[in-house]
Order: sequence, then structure tokens, then C-alpha cells
Amino acid sequence: MTGQIRILVTISRDWRRWGSVRATMKALWSEFPGAVLVHGDNPLCDRKVATLWKALGGTEEAWPADWATEGRAAGPRRNRRMVESNPDVVVAFVRNGSAGASGTVAMAVAAGLRVHVLADDEGES
Repeated sequence: MTGQIRILVTISRDWRRWGSVRATMKALWSEFPGAVLVHGDNPLCDRKVATLWKALGGTEEAWPADWATEGRAAGPRRNRRMVESNPDVVVAFVRNGSAGASGTVAMAVAAGLRVHVLADDEGES
């Protein structure tokens, strides 16, 4: 593998298990020191993950959705572009089958990318 490792993170907007996010980011940093975190720039969740990553010493590659131009399709289109950018690893934090994170996982799997999914479904402890 040449170049810098890129890790795409997708996370449900209502994710609640932030301890698992912190632990996962630390583990990823240990395995891939210096990797770039690719994310969708959502202020409710993606930016929180990026803040954790940067606290470890990492850098980020934010892909904000263009809501003004693309309307409601902006999120899914942005997610598709992130997957098509061919990250080395995809990590998904999916709560209750959320459409954005689940859709990104499906695209990444179809593209043959290395995907790790952590789920937080209601009713599970």
C-alpha cells in the first residue's frame, strides 16, 4: 500500500455510546499512526469523532454535504463520493439501522472495502 492510510468513519447522528467511539479511535490510531480520518463533517457526530482523532495527533479530511445545491440527496451523494475515494478502512457506528451510516456501509461492502461495523440498537445493553 502506498501513500497515507485513510480511514472513513460514518456514524449515526443519534449515536450514544461515545466511550466505544473513543476506544475505537485509540485502537485505530495504534494500528494506523498518522492515518487521515475521512468524515462527512456533520456537526452532531462527525466533527466529534474528528475532534477525538485530532486529540490523538491525527489529521482529518472533511467532506461536507452540499445541501444548497443537492438538496435532500446531498448526504447520500456525499457518502457515495467518500466511498468512491477508496479509503483503506471504513468504520461505521450504526444506531437503529440509520439510513446514512447503513447506506455508507452497504456501498463500502459492495465496493469491496475493508469495513468494521459497531452497532448500538435500542433494547441492547
